[in-house]
Amino acid sequence: NPARGAFLSEMLCLLYPKLYPVMNDPVEKYLRAIKFKKPYGASEGVKYIDLATKLRYSLKQDPNHPARNLAELDTVIWLKYKK
Repeated sequence: NPARGAFLSEMLCLLYPKLYPVMNDPVEKYLRAIKFKKPYGASEGVKYIDLATKLRYSLKQDPNHPARNLAELDTVIWLKYKK
């Protein structure tokens, strides 16, 4: 159930904004736009952890990015990719 995954990711992001991203429609659109590749054959949990790791790494690589954590990155993505 996709709604369950989105809810779980939102709760994780609220509790641990530096560690976990939100998985929602704007984030999915962003991932398609940047041609993000998920690990082939991995479970949904492994794919989510892989995404979180890569997003944290990308923020760490650009210290001038307006987002300081994954929760703020979600806001930036939401503003650009919302419906």
